Amino acid sequence: MERVRVGVDFEFYPDAYLPGEIYPRSAEMRNHYYPQVGKLDTGEEEKCAWHLERLCGEGKLAFWVRNLVRKGSASFFLQKATDRFYPDFLARLPDGRTLVVESKGAHLWEASGDDRRIGKLWEEMSQGRCLFIMVTAGQLGMIDLKLKPSA
Repeated sequence: MERVRVGVDFEFYPDAYLPGEIYPRSAEMRNHYYPQVGKLDTGEEEKCAWHLERLCGEGKLAFWVRNLVRKGSASFFLQKATDRFYPDFLARLPDGRTLVVESKGAHLWEASGDDRRIGKLWEEMSQGRCLFIMVTAGQLGMIDLKLKPSA
C-alpha cells in the first residue's frame, strides 16, 4: 500500500494508523484505507461509516478513513484559534478530491459552529480540491448531495 496525500497538506502512510481501540466489525468494512477501523464513538458515527462504505460500493468514493484524534502524523486536523478540530472521516473521491465528514449529534449542533466555519473555510481555500460537510440526526443523504457535481 502506498501513502496517500489528502487535501492540501496531509498524507496517510500505510504503517502509521495506530488506533487505540478497534471497531469490532472492521473486517466487514472493505473500503477503509487501512485493514482496521478505529473505534466509532457513537451510533451516529457508526451509521456514517457504513454510509461511506456504501458510497464506495457505488463508486462514488474510492476509499475512506476513520480519522484518529491526537495521534500525531496519523491525525488530520483543522487548526482553530484556540484548539484543533479533528473531523470524524476523510474520503477520497474517484477524481482525486478529498471529502471530510463530521458526524455531530443534534444535541451538539449549536456548539459546533466554529467547526463548521473552519471546515467551510478549508473547503473554500482548497480551490475545489476538498469538500467538507457536517451531518447530524440522520442527515446522511447530505453527503450524497455534497458529492453531486455543482451546476
